[in-house]
Amino acid sequence: MPRAGLGRWVRWSAVNASVSFGADLESTTAARRFAERTMVDWSVDGERFETARLLVSELVANAVTHAETGVTLQLDLSPERLRVEVRDEADGEPRARRPRHDDPTGRGLMIVEALADRWGVEPTPPGKTVWFELGS
Repeated sequence: MPRAGLGRWVRWSAVNASVSFGADLESTTAARRFAERTMVDWSVDGERFETARLLVSELVANAVTHAETGVTLQLDLSPERLRVEVRDEADGEPRARRPRHDDPTGRGLMIVEALADRWGVEPTPPGKTVWFELGS
């Protein structure tokens, strides 16, 4: 896998873009920057832009921390919604947990659950895809 800062282009078009990153926490920053550039190119702005960049960070951080595999980030834009997918190669389904107030981690999926219009997990052998959608 390429270094996180040098993501490998997989596909890009006016309404679809994806990129792959290695299994390290630097991938979170690189993925967020990729999403920001893509959304600027697509004129996604305001609350949807800010929410998407936060949720991208949460899902990529979860994937590299828990799956310990490379990840692929995909963004799809339609007139109705922005859909973001994070694929990894680990089996098992992530579960939102309810951390104690003093736990330093464990809130990622709670944040996704609270801010996304829809979200879910789909098996994509050999791993899974965690996705969220934000309406227009």
